[in-house]
Amino acid sequence: MLSITVCFMLLGCSPPTEKDTNQPQSLPVDVVSAKNDIKQLEELLAAITRRIVRLESEINQYKNATFDPTREHAFQRVDANVGTFLVVLENVQPYLDGQKITLLIGNLNYVIFNGLTLNVSWGSREPDWSKLNDEERTKAAEAYISTQHEKEVKLTDILRPATWNKVQFNIAPAKAEQFGELRISITTNQVQMGNAR
Repeated sequence: MLSITVCFMLLGCSPPTEKDTNQPQSLPVDVVSAKNDIKQLEELLAAITRRIVRLESEINQYKNATFDPTREHAFQRVDANVGTFLVVLENVQPYLDGQKITLLIGNLNYVIFNGLTLNVSWGSREPDWSKLNDEERTKAAEAYISTQHEKEVKLTDILRPATWNKVQFNIAPAKAEQFGELRISITTNQVQMGNAR
């Protein structure tokens, strides 16, 4: 024991004591700094994500019409691949394990469209994201996404110009308790125009 003590004295340090070995080790400064940097990056990423969602919403505001089937429906503008339309959700009726949808599509163009494709998506009502914190947003997003469905509906209806054109189709599964939103986008197929003179 004397030789160990002498060795420590020559090296200019003291032997470890019981008190020293029981003290908690503090984190190095660079680890603490890295944790702070990670937290700041996570906050920045969340802010960027919110900004991207907001910008995409502004850019795509007329790509589809979104309806709440429980409320009165005003028309909404929808920009298709060719042409701009007005869409009204006229009626929703339960049908088997889904819903029978009746739309009025106003053709604002000076041409007749022979057939169209509707991209239809539906599910529960979207939460009010502004009232939720980050943790609540994550849980709400998972629950919201789990109720979403999508269907492509090909219609042979003729859309006459300057007219409200009625179209009907069914969606399923769409039980009433999970049917709080209906989104419609339009792709036109064939265009019919008058002959040049």
